[in-house]
Amino acid sequence: QLMGDAELYAWAGWDQIQGKDPTLINAEQPPIGKYLIGLSILIFKNPAVLALFMGVGILLAVFLIGKKLFDQAWLALLPPFLLSWEPLFRNDLVTSMLDLPFAFFVVWAIFFLIKAEKKQIFFLPAMVFLALATGTKIYLAGLGLLASLSFLMLLASFLKKDVKDLKFFLFLPIFG
Repeated sequence: QLMGDAELYAWAGWDQIQGKDPTLINAEQPPIGKYLIGLSILIFKNPAVLALFMGVGILLAVFLIGKKLFDQAWLALLPPFLLSWEPLFRNDLVTSMLDLPFAFFVVWAIFFLIKAEKKQIFFLPAMVFLALATGTKIYLAGLGLLASLSFLMLLASFLKKDVKDLKFFLFLPIFG
C-alpha cells in the first residue's frame, strides 16, 4: 500500500499533535504545517478543513495587499478572483498538503511588511509569519523566501535612502 504526501502529512500531524516526536515521521519537512494538520484532525476530524481556512485566509490577504497597491477597491478584487480559479489552488483546498499553510504565512508576512512601512509595530507580526512560513515547508523554500524578501527590503532601503528598514536584516537569524 502506497501513501501519498497528503496522507503522510495527516499521519505525521496526528502523531505530532498527540505528543509524539516530530522527527520520527516525515522529518525532512518542518513540523509547523503538520502540527496544524493534526490540529485540524483533532478539532474537525478531517485534515483538509485546515486547507479551506488557509485558502480563505490567502484570498483575504491577497485582497488586502491589492487594496494597498491599487487605487480602486474593485481592482483589489481581481487578484483573489483570479487566484481562486487557479487549478492548483482549488485542488489544494480539499487536501492536507503543506502548500496552502506555507502560502498563507507568506502572504500575511508580505501584508504586514507592507504595513510596517508606515507603522513599525507591524514589523513583529511580519517576522512571526515569516518564521511560521519557514517552519512549514521544506527549509530550502523558506531560505529562498528569506533571500528574496531580504533582497527586496535591501533594494527598497537603498532606493529610499532610508537605513531604518535595514533592521529587517538584524532579525533574520532569529526568525529564519
